[in-house]
Amino acid sequence: NGQDSGRSYIAVHFASSDERSHQVGRDINLQCAVQGSIERPYEFTFTKDGRPLENNVEVHPNGLLIIRNAQAGDSGRYRCEVNFPRAPHAGAQESSYDLRVEGSYSSAESSGQGYQYGTA
Repeated sequence: NGQDSGRSYIAVHFASSDERSHQVGRDINLQCAVQGSIERPYEFTFTKDGRPLENNVEVHPNGLLIIRNAQAGDSGRYRCEVNFPRAPHAGAQESSYDLRVEGSYSSAESSGQGYQYGTA
């Protein structure tokens, strides 16, 4: 099909699985996903605002980052960097996600869904 097989297409996407759940007190899942024809394994490195992650953040080998019991202080720019040990020529690829944790947990119930009707 005329494509140069010597080049590899790689894209790294860092996104939230549910934009609506960024409320104080909830768990927030951010997924760093690799698209392309690069052989596994992938090595993921995460930072927040250029610093190591806080203790309430879990990092899974598949690129999933879980912020437990999110607080306003967890807001910031999260960066996912991916290295490819079996394809060092590819270099590191990265993607960022700007997270804003909003409101209080109790107000989450009233956002977006019809809350309490039929009460007097």
